[in-house]
Amino acid sequence: MENGTIALMCRLPRAQDLQELCDLAYEILGNPVFITDLAHTILAYTRRVKIEDPTWQRFIVESHLERKTITQDREVSVVHSESSEEGRPVLVEDSFLPYPRLIKTLTEHGNAIGIMVVTAYLRPFAPGDEELVELISSFAMSRMTQERYHLSENVHTLDNYFIRLLDGAQFSRERVLKRLEILGYKKHSCVYVLAIHAEARAGQPPEEIGSLLAQFHRIGGCYALFYNSSIVCLYGTEEELTDWETQAPELTALLTRENLIAGVSRTVSDMSLVREYYRQAQRTEEVGVRLGRSGRYFCYDSYASFLLLMELPREKLRDFCHQKIRDLGAYDDTHDTELCVTLQVYLEQAKSLARTAELLYIHRNTVRYRIHKCMELMKTDLEDGNEIFAYILSLRILEYVKKFLPDKEGMTNGKNL
Repeated sequence: MENGTIALMCRLPRAQDLQELCDLAYEILGNPVFITDLAHTILAYTRRVKIEDPTWQRFIVESHLERKTITQDREVSVVHSESSEEGRPVLVEDSFLPYPRLIKTLTEHGNAIGIMVVTAYLRPFAPGDEELVELISSFAMSRMTQERYHLSENVHTLDNYFIRLLDGAQFSRERVLKRLEILGYKKHSCVYVLAIHAEARAGQPPEEIGSLLAQFHRIGGCYALFYNSSIVCLYGTEEELTDWETQAPELTALLTRENLIAGVSRTVSDMSLVREYYRQAQRTEEVGVRLGRSGRYFCYDSYASFLLLMELPREKLRDFCHQKIRDLGAYDDTHDTELCVTLQVYLEQAKSLARTAELLYIHRNTVRYRIHKCMELMKTDLEDGNEIFAYILSLRILEYVKKFLPDKEGMTNGKNL
């Protein structure tokens, strides 16, 4: 074996992804290579040379660019099974392609996860090529398991594609929409990404997780998959939702029955940016839980101000908190009262005594007394819109300090802000 080939083989363990592995395989074998998952979706292929083969161009290059699923004939399927059973590459010479090829089924723990194909386009196969394909395929299998490209069944192809998007794969908006259409995903007028924390379920048997996902799939407009200890749900509707509890009754019933809480993104404007919307939903769910808010849904726009506060240095928070609110917080600390929380809920609920009483589980007269006390201490009638905005922001700063920043230095609602 030539020194150059040995040097190339030494680079195989360091290949960063499947495409680099394909590039190395081409240099080692001297023939084009492609790798697919079990749904025959092209994951990587030789790009360094232009192959004047209409079949290769149509089935490999165009399929990869458009992320289409290539079609395999019955004979290839038989060869794929043979390679899987015998654990070695199989030489194929038939009419499906005008050139011989070596097919190796990629397996993990005895289960097929993909296929590697080498086509004898540039040179005839030589002794030792089968062993080289076997070696290279072992690294391809390792990369596939690490990158989560592998599929157990063809029906999981859509899951696989969304996982790639959630992992940060970047494609154009048009390309993503076309790919989703090919995979059978119906795009509604409005789509939201929901991050539903399910860490406690991560250790459950796959069939139990699958059963839970099946419940989501039975809800109209709902598509769900398991990703990084969370259930990621894409919920599609024909109009924007403003009250999830009542406008999505089936989903609300499922979340309630399974005791789950969902962070909700803004309306998805570009499906190629699913990862960003997932991060909105994920962070909103984390904030809502930490704040101890009630309800099954935490919507991004309602909690964006808290996410903004997380970006500010602790020492800067004081500069943005209204002096009257800081004084009111200090009064709460001194007299063991709950004026700040009552005022915050009251203002956030458009000054509704009934709704405030309901949310705080207190009598309306108690709310009325506390609000009157706040107005007296702050010397305000709570009618100025600019003041109300400043008060709500400042009250959220106090809530953030209390629930997000450790109280190791004696920091309380108002005294040390």
